[in-house]
Amino acid sequence: MNQSLKKNLLAVGVATAVGMSASAYAQMATDNPGIVGLNPAPVLQGADIILHDQTDSPDGNGVPDQDFEAAYDAYDAMGADDFVVTDASGWTVNAMNTIGTTGTPGNATVTITFYPDAGGTPDVGNPVCTFPGIVPVDTTGSFNIALPGGCVLPSDGSTVYWVSQFTDQNFGANGQHFWSGRSVVDGNESQWSNPGGGFGTPCNVFMSAGTVCGVGGGLLQDRLFSLEGMIGVGVALPPPPAVPTFTRWGTAILALGLLAIGLLVRRQRTQ
Repeated sequence: MNQSLKKNLLAVGVATAVGMSASAYAQMATDNPGIVGLNPAPVLQGADIILHDQTDSPDGNGVPDQDFEAAYDAYDAMGADDFVVTDASGWTVNAMNTIGTTGTPGNATVTITFYPDAGGTPDVGNPVCTFPGIVPVDTTGSFNIALPGGCVLPSDGSTVYWVSQFTDQNFGANGQHFWSGRSVVDGNESQWSNPGGGFGTPCNVFMSAGTVCGVGGGLLQDRLFSLEGMIGVGVALPPPPAVPTFTRWGTAILALGLLAIGLLVRRQRTQ
């Protein structure tokens, strides 16, 4: 694909991100029928349960959440949304499911990061957990994402956290990825950042995706995702007791001791 064609295709993606005309949206929907996003069945990990689910009320729009190849670094962007850990014993999150759309699926990895809340925005300076380079189960841009080792989120029963998704995908080979939107907003509006400024918004740090950044059709939105895991933050088990091992000298001393006992027993029998 020549550079001119790549730039034209990326321009279409930019139009999608910052709000398109009705005719442009219809054309994109024709080229990518999954624009509204699919909702694959969650892949539960062992005894996990659904801890949080906001995969309802899709609104047909999405925000770019992609780590592009070097030629398009200015367009690198990620989305984030908040949720409440509603159990006073906290949660251990072992998997995340997100609804999105893409060009050609199957060659993406994702980085998932959990943050504390800092007055209605992610506290990016103090991430709780980061899971880089995960290969998801990819259903046309919707992801089932296992989080190795899980993320422990303590809570008092009303603690707010944020989770971000950053999709590493080559635009030239696989097109653009979008994290789909939800018309119902729980808590704070979802946020979005484009540090390189390629999309021409004021959001080089996390800001309100629709009402400030103008992405996702410029609508007040949450993101479509669910979390799986266990209630409680788990208790570390004590290490197992040490099993004695013999060094070479220990083995020699044991052998000499057994030999001495044997000689003593033999001597007593001959007396």
